Amino acid sequence: MIRADIKRVLAEVHFCIRGTHAHARPAAPFGGISFDPELPLTEIKKFISGVSESLQELGCTLITLVHPPAPYQRSGDLVLALLHDDGFNRTTTELCAVLQIVPGSFRDGLHDWELRKLQQAERKGVTCQKLSGEQLADVYRFLATCRAERGTALSMTETQILELAAACPEAVQLYVAINEGQWCAAVLGLQDHPEVLYTFYYGHSAATDALSPMVFLLDFVYTDCQVRGVRAINLGTSTLNGTTNLPLLQFKLQLGAVPMQKVTLTKTL
Repeated sequence: MIRADIKRVLAEVHFCIRGTHAHARPAAPFGGISFDPELPLTEIKKFISGVSESLQELGCTLITLVHPPAPYQRSGDLVLALLHDDGFNRTTTELCAVLQIVPGSFRDGLHDWELRKLQQAERKGVTCQKLSGEQLADVYRFLATCRAERGTALSMTETQILELAAACPEAVQLYVAINEGQWCAAVLGLQDHPEVLYTFYYGHSAATDALSPMVFLLDFVYTDCQVRGVRAINLGTSTLNGTTNLPLLQFKLQLGAVPMQKVTLTKTL
C-alpha cells in the first residue's frame, strides 16, 4: 500500500508462492505484515483484505504468516486481531526470549547465578571484542565447531551465511570473547530491524564450559546495543524436537529476558 503523491510505503508484506501456498518469507524466522504506525485501522483492515484477494486471484488456496514477537512491530496485538477478523487462524505459537535494552547495566537484570558466571569470567581476565564483517567466515566456523562438540549443527551453511552478508552487509554484527589469547565464545548477530538485534547464532567452546563465558560476552553485546540505540535483543526461540527446551528458556529468562509470542497464522482461501 503506497501513497504515490508523497512516495511513501504505508503497508507491506512479502510472499513466496509454491504451488497454491503463499508463505510469507518461508526461509526466514518470521514474515508478517508491516505498516506505518499512523495508518488508520480501517486502512490496515483494507490492506489485509486486499492481500487475501490478490493472492486468491493468483490461484493461491492457502496463506501462511509468521507474526513476529512484539519488539518488531508496534501494535502487534492489534494486527493479530485484524488478521483473525479476516479469517486467519492461529496454528502454532512459539516463545521468543527478548531482552529489553533499558538505561542502566545488563547486570542489574541478571539472576544471581548468572551474575556469578559473569564475574567469574571477569576475574579470569576474559575480554570481549566486536569484529568487522570481514571475519564472518571465521566466526561461523568457530560456532560450527562449538555445535559439533555438542553433537549438533548450525541451520545454515557457510555459503548461505556469506550470501546473506553480501546482500545485507550492514546487518551482520560479530562479537567474540577472548581467553588466554583464544576465542572462547562468539555471537553472530543480525540487525534484522533498526531497533532489534537478533542473536542468530551464539555459543562457547566445550573447553570453557566451566568458565561459562557467554554471559560475560552478552554483557558486552548489551552495552554495544545501548550505545547504538538498539532497544531489544532477540535471543530467539527455545525449542528442541518441536517442544520447548526448558533449560535453554530458563537460561534466557535468568539473563533478564521476557518471553514473547511468535505466532503462525494460516488462512484457507
